[in-house]
Amino acid sequence: MLLIVFAAIIAVRALLRVGADTADEFDEIAREEAAASGVSLWRGWAMFITLVTYVAALDFAEVPFVAATTLMLVVNGFVLSAFSVRSIVTFGAVGIILSLSLSFVFFNFLHVDLG
Repeated sequence: MLLIVFAAIIAVRALLRVGADTADEFDEIAREEAAASGVSLWRGWAMFITLVTYVAALDFAEVPFVAATTLMLVVNGFVLSAFSVRSIVTFGAVGIILSLSLSFVFFNFLHVDLG
C-alpha cells in the first residue's frame, strides 16, 4: 500500500513537470527543488553507509534486532532532520516501537526469531 502511495506521488510530480518546454527548463526546476529542500550529496551517502552498517551489524556482529533497528532509525533521523534532543527522542521512540512490532510479527506469525 505504501509503495502505491509513493508511486502516486512520483507520478503526480512527473506530470507537473510535463509543462517544462525544454530540458534546460526541466533541469532548472530540478535544481530549484533541490535547493529548496536542502538536498545534499552527503545525506544520500550517509543513508547508504547507515544501511550497509545496519546489515553488517545484524549479519556479522549478530547485534540484537531491536537494538540495531532502533539505532539505525535514530542515526537516519539525524541524517534527515536537524540534530536536536527532540529528534533523538522522536526517532528513538519510533525505532523502539517499529523494531518491537516487527520482532513480534516475525516471531509470532512468521516463526522467525530475529534475535
